[in-house]
Amino acid sequence: MTMALTQLQLPAFQARTRQHNGALQIFDTFRRRYVVLTPEEWVRQHLAHFLVNFRGFPSGRLAVEREIRQHGFRRRYDLVAFSADMQPLLLGECKAPGVALSEETLQQIRAYHQSIPAPYLLISNGLQHFCCKLNPTRQSWDFLADIPHFEAL
Repeated sequence: MTMALTQLQLPAFQARTRQHNGALQIFDTFRRRYVVLTPEEWVRQHLAHFLVNFRGFPSGRLAVEREIRQHGFRRRYDLVAFSADMQPLLLGECKAPGVALSEETLQQIRAYHQSIPAPYLLISNGLQHFCCKLNPTRQSWDFLADIPHFEAL
């Protein structure tokens, strides 16, 4: 089985893929294992590598697709970047390239923010990316022109 991989608006990286049990898989260097390569995973991998290679995020402080419990439900966030003292700095949500980023996407990441209070939120479908910073004075989110460098967080 093969899958057409969408050209994303993120820099390419050296992806290791394989066929396993009829499914295309990609090696996730952050989780240190092969995972099924879905369109959303393609975006997640590109975004994580972009943050490390082009925005200076330490790879050891990036958590990729981990489970959290929220209001009695099990959920999985896509990406969290942590500070040196392991406080969440940036919470990321990835969608497949064919999924439009919408108010629903923002509501989803804001819901995750209740459990992971990072001051920065990032959503991406690989074609569009939106990053915002919490404005504590107004208790609102200010959208940024670009994804900031790790040292600026």
